[in-house]
Amino acid sequence: MRAVLTPIAIRMVLMASLFDRTFERFRRALRLGADDGEVLPAGFSPDLEDVSEIRALIDRSLSQTSAVAARATAAEIGQIYLALSEVGRTRFLTMLAEDYAVREADVAEAISRYQSASDASNREQARFDLQDTLRPPARDLLTLFNGLDIGTKFVVDLRADLRRIPERSSALRELDHHIARLLRNWFDIGFLEMRSIDWNTSAAILEKLIEYEAVHEIAGWRDLRNRLSEDRRMFGFFHPQMPDEPLIFVEVALLQGLADHLPTLLDPDAPLVDPLEADTAVFYSISNCQEGLARIPLGDFLIKRVVADLAEKLPHLDRFATLSPLPGFRDWLVAHAAESANPELDALRPILDEPEGVATAEQLEPHREELLRWCARYLLQAKRVDGRVEERVQHFHLTNGARLERVNWMANPTQTGIQRSFGIMVNYRYDLDYIDANHEAYANRREVVASPDVIGLL
Repeated sequence: MRAVLTPIAIRMVLMASLFDRTFERFRRALRLGADDGEVLPAGFSPDLEDVSEIRALIDRSLSQTSAVAARATAAEIGQIYLALSEVGRTRFLTMLAEDYAVREADVAEAISRYQSASDASNREQARFDLQDTLRPPARDLLTLFNGLDIGTKFVVDLRADLRRIPERSSALRELDHHIARLLRNWFDIGFLEMRSIDWNTSAAILEKLIEYEAVHEIAGWRDLRNRLSEDRRMFGFFHPQMPDEPLIFVEVALLQGLADHLPTLLDPDAPLVDPLEADTAVFYSISNCQEGLARIPLGDFLIKRVVADLAEKLPHLDRFATLSPLPGFRDWLVAHAAESANPELDALRPILDEPEGVATAEQLEPHREELLRWCARYLLQAKRVDGRVEERVQHFHLTNGARLERVNWMANPTQTGIQRSFGIMVNYRYDLDYIDANHEAYANRREVVASPDVIGLL
């Protein structure tokens, strides 16, 4: 018997077909960007001089009763956004932030209804209404993208665009706040997959690691292969909606003893260490890959997961530590010297006055003891008003439960290393038996847990 489609079924088929076509255009635009030759729909220009048409599309998407239709319209909006110029994207984001924000008058009215509710049932409903009122329509629009398998990446990149706008208004800052809250939910640790990365990982992902490395530049494929050799490990977090996009990755060297010299650690010609003879895993680089996930906590979870994984698979490892930079040390010492008449700084003033911190290892060697002592003071005593340590890298590791283990003289003798920290680098140690206690000491009491060696530098 021949099947007969009802009007509702026909409408659903047509709607699904429309969604498939629109979504495929959106997918192609996201993959190729604005240079793929796509023509903007009538009424739109790259600079988006007139926002009324895009506003009408947003209104249509938010008013749809069908989830399929709403997401199809959202995909159309996303395709248009990707074809806009930088000016057009700024106008779009400003319009989204200002016209689809929480309205104070609506909040005041919702609060009034809650306060005047006559009984428990009405008060409960009024509380629900108030919660809905505090959620901006812009957030509802962006939530629609999470239902598209490439929409999550779109929202991450959109936030990156937003954060690059200079002199953001309060409306744009509020929009950033709401997008960040969305992304914290979408990128909860429970949704993330930790993968071990090696030379057999897809070339597409390996290419992105070269691009995204933010601490120690990967100088091509030979350098990458060295960082994936037998005595190295690399791990990254991935999201199921972005399977080929690393979110954050960490590089590990298996060594005998703590690392104290960066060039040796990165030397592609250095002899291999037998992983079975290594006693220390050194984390020497951790890179956030997605600018749109800034301030979304991923690194602390990744470090702890990697430590647990290595401890299970390589039980002979005795230590888990880092070789970490001190990007704020020189600036802090220069500022401190400018504000202080401390005679202990007199011998250092000539090198502190060097333009842009330029100096050589030979010029710094006579000041080795003084600089190490001031570095210990910086790490142990320099704190902000809220009690956090001044050094942001140190804050990250202390928050994760690490101990300040050792200060290494001239560990990074490159121009960048000398300019930022006089070549000094630090080892932070992750001791599985004390991670929780160290975290509590810093998070709750702002105590810096340090080894006797570091304290002795004072």
